[in-house]
Amino acid sequence: MRLAFSLTAVFLALAPLNGTESLKMSVSPAQSMAPAYLRVRLTVEPNAANRTVAVVAESDDYFRSSELPLEGEQGPRTIFFEFRGVPSGEYQIRGLVGDVGGHEVASVKQNINVIASGTER
Repeated sequence: MRLAFSLTAVFLALAPLNGTESLKMSVSPAQSMAPAYLRVRLTVEPNAANRTVAVVAESDDYFRSSELPLEGEQGPRTIFFEFRGVPSGEYQIRGLVGDVGGHEVASVKQNINVIASGTER
């Protein structure tokens, strides 16, 4: 119980630093062994202009992205993405919300580290 409360308190204290009021992101784990399984949670404030949400994982030697359509104010508030088999490297994970014209209306980024392991291919 004490550990759960401590982890919750840490998350609540850090959440406002990780994005704008209209978009927040949590990437887990922030550090892992390769090949990594990354879970990305985006929290999107409902807005009539929201038409797409995307997540990009990028390092010097690796790029992966995923995009989903949104239905403005009726779109989901929380969206989950998964990246499996991510090789070692230092990554910048970006979350983006776009409007009908393809213009970015909100963005957030977080850096993570995937450490090389003996099982990495």
